[in-house]
Amino acid sequence: MYDCGKDLVVAHPASERIGDVISERVDAKGYYFGQALCEMANEEFGGWVEYYRPTDSADSTDPNINYKRKITYIYRVPGTPYSVGAGIYNSDLSLEELNEKVEAFSY
Repeated sequence: MYDCGKDLVVAHPASERIGDVISERVDAKGYYFGQALCEMANEEFGGWVEYYRPTDSADSTDPNINYKRKITYIYRVPGTPYSVGAGIYNSDLSLEELNEKVEAFSY
């Protein structure tokens, strides 16, 4: 859970992430995905963002490191400063297709 207005991670399954500055969250390829998540959360129905994590067995000093793609859906909770997200590791799903499905969704 993010508070994008305060630029803070306020809840996370990995407790060491609580209190992280969102705008400083960078993936394994140098992409500032925290900023992208907050931007996407402000879309009417939220949306999907992709970023990359090193594989569990990879040595982070290896220039030929293998990455795994993570996609996260994020949505701003109406009437609150909070955005909630959940992600999966998947190399096949297209962001365009996923975000089209979000746009087609209506209450």
